[in-house]
Amino acid sequence: MFISNFFCFTLKNNNDTIEKMRVFITGSTGLLGSALLRNAPENVALAASYNKNRLVPDVKCEYFHVDITQKDQVEKALSVFKPDIVIHTAAIATPDYCDKHQEEANLVNVQGTKNIIDFCRKNNATFVYITTNGVYDGKNAPYDEKSKPAPIDIYGKTKFEGEKLTQSSGLDYILIRLITMYGWNNPNERQNPLSWLVEILGKNKTPVNMVTDMYNNFLSVKSAADSIWKAVELKKLGETFNIAGKDCISRYEFSKEIAQVFDLDGTMIYPVTLDFFKNFVPRPKNTCFITRKMEKELEMQPLSTKEGLAFFKTHPLSESAWKEI
Repeated sequence: MFISNFFCFTLKNNNDTIEKMRVFITGSTGLLGSALLRNAPENVALAASYNKNRLVPDVKCEYFHVDITQKDQVEKALSVFKPDIVIHTAAIATPDYCDKHQEEANLVNVQGTKNIIDFCRKNNATFVYITTNGVYDGKNAPYDEKSKPAPIDIYGKTKFEGEKLTQSSGLDYILIRLITMYGWNNPNERQNPLSWLVEILGKNKTPVNMVTDMYNNFLSVKSAADSIWKAVELKKLGETFNIAGKDCISRYEFSKEIAQVFDLDGTMIYPVTLDFFKNFVPRPKNTCFITRKMEKELEMQPLSTKEGLAFFKTHPLSESAWKEI
């Protein structure tokens, strides 16, 4: 019996032998890509891409070197693996970098996405597009899946272009909007609010300024990965999900929670407002999500800040969690 070429974690061919669903993940060295690989269901065959960083998660996975801006590299890698699903996490995701390198941001975040969509269209693969709270302007929080995107910076604009490409592609797709994530990142990749603060306060003993007027419901990257795999398992084709944590809090409040959970000196965290940072690209001030759809349709409960942070305190990643290829 043949059960679709997608969205069953196991398939049977005419000889009744079990075949694993084949999932290709772009951006294997990033915070989310590595979490997806580490938390993948056992009955999934995995492949993933890396680009400049050759330090990848030490998991059972077939790795391919791919620059997603190069269509021939995309076509070659994906044609070799023949995925049923592509989960596209690779992107340039730093707002200030995107603003200073707008051509590169468009090339990676828009053209790179189009290259992957083109492959999926020609090969009947399902596309899972990972996008961001940065598609909102921060003036009308909280946001649900029906809220109208209105990005205010280049990063948000390029990701919104990717959303529109996905929705008009004619593909089977799932669109996942994630809010600011935290967790243990690849040593060679950019840090996130948790890993950065633990290093700054714990290792360097350096005071920091944190904003009191920028709000998110910060998201554990493990919770993000689990939610994405759940959307895949439940066949949520054509759906959009806003995925976030439970608590809508400021970056300052989040930092104080990190200090408390990780036994750091919270007195070294000083409250400031966004206008304190003169050279930053303007950020949306409040992009907190409404998570009712996540809770109802994916049956995923958003974690409180303390719950999410406590997990990472008790689940550190050692050097052996990574391998050079």
